[in-house]
Amino acid sequence: MKKISTIVAALLAVGSASAFANSYSDIDVWGPTGKSITSVTPYSDVFNIVTANALDVGVIVPTPAEFVGKPTGPYTDVGGFNKLKEQVVDADVTFWLKGANTTSRSYTIKLDSTVFQAGSFGKFKFAADGLTATLITTLNSSGQLGYTVLADPGSTFQLRGALLNATTVPIPDGGSSLALLGMGVVGLMGMARRKTV
Repeated sequence: MKKISTIVAALLAVGSASAFANSYSDIDVWGPTGKSITSVTPYSDVFNIVTANALDVGVIVPTPAEFVGKPTGPYTDVGGFNKLKEQVVDADVTFWLKGANTTSRSYTIKLDSTVFQAGSFGKFKFAADGLTATLITTLNSSGQLGYTVLADPGSTFQLRGALLNATTVPIPDGGSSLALLGMGVVGLMGMARRKTV
């Protein structure tokens, strides 16, 4: 009986280890001067938290000394999101921008449960895939989120970096694992009882 309780305790410990939140991130940078963005040359890319880029480890966003906003790093791609086992519950994206005659700064957009409206910060505009749904729903469906950065007519700036951070929690299995564990424990107890009789 003591062996059975030890086995049950070990199984419960293993099962509870996966109940913690996971964090994923995708950092994109484009050399020391970044991507040049105008109203006729927007830039589009895809954040991906399923597969990490092995080269994106300890990345520092190349920005001028006068940069204002979120720290510029170091950041590392962290992939491994599995849409069948976990769901994104919190996420945000940050863009580092350098305007022609403006202070360099970062802009962070929270991807919560509200429907995203294309953002505009002065001369900088942002758009994302899935505008008819929430961005977290879009991220949960594939682990990827497309984005576009563009400028107002007549404006130009450099996109120095883009970062997605996402936090996930395990998807509850509805109790089927505990039911199977319970049946297994009952079976083991029955076998132990049969041996002692």
